[in-house]
Amino acid sequence: MSWLSSCIYLVDHCLGTRKLPELLRDAGVQVKLHKDVALPNAPDEDWIPEAAARGWVILTQDAQMSRNPFEMEVLSEHKARYVSLGSAQLTADEQASILLAHIQRLDSLLAAVIPPVFCRVTKTQVSLLLHGKWQRMTRKHQNPQFWRKRTW
Repeated sequence: MSWLSSCIYLVDHCLGTRKLPELLRDAGVQVKLHKDVALPNAPDEDWIPEAAARGWVILTQDAQMSRNPFEMEVLSEHKARYVSLGSAQLTADEQASILLAHIQRLDSLLAAVIPPVFCRVTKTQVSLLLHGKWQRMTRKHQNPQFWRKRTW
């Protein structure tokens, strides 16, 4: 069974509630909607703990979340898995295509890493937030041995 089959993505309200979740479900991804756990304008610190406690991967395009020290502290404290789609200018079809094109790399990473983990997915790459800087994911990041001595 693949990692996607057992993992649930919480699709943030900024990604919509219909098209993207439908495309992901059609591809076999388990999806929950932000509105299933919080009001649309609820502060992130109100719903992140619940999503993280359930082991859900937070899927968003909210680039500000990863730049906000308070929200990063909430994500880290609650050991969240955070995946951001890199561009707000994409359609739902493009977002789904990009995410699904990189899903094997995300699968390897999320299987190897003990949360918290922060990823950004773009058309060309998967990046990790390591030591406060976004770094392109390489083969070494897919090796569980790499993560044994990791420090955030």
